[in-house]
Amino acid sequence: MIEDEIRRATKLLATLVQIAGLNRQDLDRLLGQGRGYSSQVLTGRVELKYRHVLAILEVVDVEPGIFFRVLYPEPDEPRQGAGGRVMERLLERLHQAGYHDRPSPASPAPPVGTELPGAIDTAELERRIKAVIREVFGESEPPAPGR
Repeated sequence: MIEDEIRRATKLLATLVQIAGLNRQDLDRLLGQGRGYSSQVLTGRVELKYRHVLAILEVVDVEPGIFFRVLYPEPDEPRQGAGGRVMERLLERLHQAGYHDRPSPASPAPPVGTELPGAIDTAELERRIKAVIREVFGESEPPAPGR
């Protein structure tokens, strides 16, 4: 059971990194770590720790409360059975929206001052994440942090 929970958490982290438009090398750099660090954490080669989760969430600009609410919804929130169906529904919706679990191959960095094709700004990223969460939870507004 513990390993399944860790896999679910790392899968959600990897998906959020991808939604943010980052590859693993970008994530390593933004975390201030050496090459391959994030791959080791997200594949389970290095044991996932709370500090890893918080550091990655900070980089992708996702509130920890939202992340953990998706993993562990409140008992009074709608579920499709026990065992994390909400997480599965969220990942399915992200996949349908064009975000995939596997990182895309790294492409060369664009010249300074040019925008990446398909890159989205932070506000748009936040809007998309909140829209998926609202759809999964059936709420008009995303949950407030700490709820």
